Amino acid sequence: MIFFNKIYKVKTISFVFSVLALFVLFSFFCCSKATKNQTPFANIDCVNLITDTAGTNDSARVFMPNAFLPYTGGMYYYDFYRIAYPVCKDIINFDFKIFDSKNRLIFATTNQNAAWDGETPYDTSRTSYQFYYQIQTITKNNHKIGICGDLYRLYCLPNGIDFKKLTFRDQITDSGFTNPTKVVLDRCQ
Repeated sequence: MIFFNKIYKVKTISFVFSVLALFVLFSFFCCSKATKNQTPFANIDCVNLITDTAGTNDSARVFMPNAFLPYTGGMYYYDFYRIAYPVCKDIINFDFKIFDSKNRLIFATTNQNAAWDGETPYDTSRTSYQFYYQIQTITKNNHKIGICGDLYRLYCLPNGIDFKKLTFRDQITDSGFTNPTKVVLDRCQ
């Protein structure tokens, strides 16, 4: 009987540790991944952004390239590749913000003609390449368009970044990002 009690206690303890280990793994994997409305950055998400133009025939549009090539001391391609800003149509109110990977606000404007040049007080070495943007607008028909996503400041193409998933300003048409880009980037060393 003593032998049976020892086996029972060992099996119970093993079961409890197995359940605990599964719970910890489940919590880690479920909580560490970004959700549908959330960027990989911890505290910034799209939840509070509003888009209510569906079914309204509102012609307003907001297109935001997810990559740009900042100024490097000389002209790189065309000037419009060197700055990050959305292309808007029929927008009357505009709020544009950019955050770094530590969720610090590094650029904000309500001026549709203003753009971020890629400079940040926190990254003078220019080693960071991934940022995050949020845009909330009001259309001429008094509807809202809210978008957000990743933004890549590229001097070269980092390993792990798929060039085919990048969008640049030269690709924008009235229908979205339908043109091929003229941008050519070497892989980072």
